[in-house]
Amino acid sequence: MKGRLSTPKQVRCGVPQGSILGPLLFICYINYLPRQCAMIKPFIYTDDTTILAVGQNTHDVQGKLQSDLDKLCQWFAKNKPSMNCTKMNAVLLTSNRSNYKSHNLVLTPASENIEQVNVVKYLGLFLDLYLSFDCHINKVSGNIYIYTRDENVAHSQFHVFRSGIHTSSFA
Repeated sequence: MKGRLSTPKQVRCGVPQGSILGPLLFICYINYLPRQCAMIKPFIYTDDTTILAVGQNTHDVQGKLQSDLDKLCQWFAKNKPSMNCTKMNAVLLTSNRSNYKSHNLVLTPASENIEQVNVVKYLGLFLDLYLSFDCHINKVSGNIYIYTRDENVAHSQFHVFRSGIHTSSFA
């Protein structure tokens, strides 16, 4: 600022924040993460990573997830990015509604437990364990408001149902 420069510092690893090349360098840096996964499918969007494992039963899914989570922990330790286990959660998507309570995932990357939840938010979409979209519809319908220019209607609130969209007006 005002013609002054900060003292140069050597960067040994990572991506300097605020640099013009930062986003591109981060993509190059994180690009090798999926290669660590043999049994799961990672989905990376900016700095968020979602992993997916498919199996015939909970034990199969848990084994695949834990194995590749251990490999990812090793990759993180070697390459220095941090993995925030407190922001992690797991959901077991299943069509078996009758005995869901017996399906518990126990995942411990870096010796920390990952919380199992019934609903996760993925790229703005709320996914529940049965993929019913009820939770997403309820969350979204509570936030949709449209204001009209009609002087008789101050605003309209939209209620979203599975069968369609219904409106109700408030004066």
